[in-house]
Amino acid sequence: MRKCLQRKIYWQRKGEQGFTLVETLLAIAILSMAVLGPLGIASSGISAATIGKDRLIAVALGQDVFEYVRGVRDANRLLNVDGNPSNDVPWLSGISLCTAPLGCKVDTTAASNNIVKINSNTSEGLLKFDKNVTKLYGYNGSWGDSAFTRWFTVEELVANREARIIVTVTWRTLFSTKNVIVSGNLMNW
Repeated sequence: MRKCLQRKIYWQRKGEQGFTLVETLLAIAILSMAVLGPLGIASSGISAATIGKDRLIAVALGQDVFEYVRGVRDANRLLNVDGNPSNDVPWLSGISLCTAPLGCKVDTTAASNNIVKINSNTSEGLLKFDKNVTKLYGYNGSWGDSAFTRWFTVEELVANREARIIVTVTWRTLFSTKNVIVSGNLMNW
């Protein structure tokens, strides 16, 4: 009887010594999964938000150029209202040299000399960003570099009637280069 009682006490003491190594490792693994799961979801959310923000900026920059070109077309049309055909300005005057493959860059924030033909490569279109005062994108030399590059091309589809404007905006991310293309047709009204 005494031996049986000693064995029982022996087993009770052994059970009271604490967790085994396997139990500890299992508990750490479960806690790690419980913590890392939400962190992974948060990281994916932040990444998606950053990509979405950059894409939104790129679309706005492309639309900005498209609206500027539309304004050039409208200004050319308004110059032709005097009724004298000999004074007529071509409807694509100022943007007709912006043909593919390289096209032109345009500074929609400058007062004059806004459209510049790109000569060698599209990296000439690297935009600057004024993060301190105006929060605008342009080519002002005093502003800081941005990740965005934009240029546009003009293709006259129907002579003196219709043209396609294609604006390409690219930007650098940590691991890749992304782009957005905004295109539309302009009519000679």
